[in-house]
Amino acid sequence: YAVITIKVGGEEVEVDSRPSDAIAIALRTNAEIYVSEEVMNSALPQEPTTIYEEDVPKEKKKLAELLEELDPQSLKYKM
Repeated sequence: YAVITIKVGGEEVEVDSRPSDAIAIALRTNAEIYVSEEVMNSALPQEPTTIYEEDVPKEKKKLAELLEELDPQSLKYKM
């Protein structure tokens, strides 16, 4: 849940929005983005965990190897 606050003729109007839409509009208009402390706290990373090589399934290892060997030019995607 998000709220977009728009100033119209000196008056502030609040519009309900999806967070993704509010962020997209703010980025396009160079507007400031405010986030509640509750949301920021809920987005904090969890305690770090250690993943051991033997815990990773073989399929994931194969995918990781494939991605590491992949040539970005073969994707024909410009950034």
